[in-house]
Amino acid sequence: MLKCKQITELVSLSQEQKLTLKQRVNVQVHLMLCSRCRAFSQNCKTVDKLTKEFNS
Repeated sequence: MLKCKQITELVSLSQEQKLTLKQRVNVQVHLMLCSRCRAFSQNCKTVDKLTKEFNS
């Protein structure tokens, strides 16, 4: 299983480009088990959404 640092990097990367199937599966499994990374992922999604709203 990937470590939190690797997962947060992938979550950030996923905001800019599509992850491979293997990367997506690794992220999803990790997020099911790790509340801190889940919170990080949710925060990234919120920031991305707000940025898009601000720029439109």
